[in-house]
Amino acid sequence: MEPHVVKSYVNQMGRISASLEEMGARVEEAIGIAGRALTQRDAQLRQQAKANDKQINTLQDSIDAQIADMFSKQSPMASELRLILSVHKIANALERMGDLAKNTTKRLVRSDIVFTPETYAKVQQLVEVSSAMLKDALVAFREQDEKIARAVWKRDDEADTLCREVFSLLIADICAVPGKEKGMVDALFAVKQFERIADYACAIAKTVIYITTGQRPHKDMLEE
Repeated sequence: MEPHVVKSYVNQMGRISASLEEMGARVEEAIGIAGRALTQRDAQLRQQAKANDKQINTLQDSIDAQIADMFSKQSPMASELRLILSVHKIANALERMGDLAKNTTKRLVRSDIVFTPETYAKVQQLVEVSSAMLKDALVAFREQDEKIARAVWKRDDEADTLCREVFSLLIADICAVPGKEKGMVDALFAVKQFERIADYACAIAKTVIYITTGQRPHKDMLEE
């Protein structure tokens, strides 16, 4: 590439990365809102979730437009192309996480279920794990750190285990509290969506591994 082309590419990637960072911060906020809805059945939380989701969608549209503009003006080399396409993939994952968090908030706000202390503690732990996985996945992307990305991937089993434990507790709660079935179903869906958020954080981590190594992630990498 000519020096002026290289400078233009670096500047454009900087702007795209900044938009991605902001999008990630908004998704972290969305998860926080959903977490508060576990105990605060406040309709304002649903409005906050909806407004936040609009901002997430706007940022995704901006990233898509910036990537399209880059392709129209640049001729990325293989490694650069891998990064650009991976950023697009990460933005899509963040948008889905935002949708899940918004939907989780909506379900919890309308639910009349009061979690038992044991169930609440487990759900809160799942929320914290999912949020931490996202935060670390974004750090891994920003620093292009394969080691951090692998650590996020390894936590996926932890999120899955917590989800199963909460399901068992909620099913027991359903049996113990007749007439609360509908609310419990909302709670089950909400818990599953927190686990899906962790899955998307894991997907972002795998994308970072692909960016840094050029290899498609496979389970053997976790043993290396």
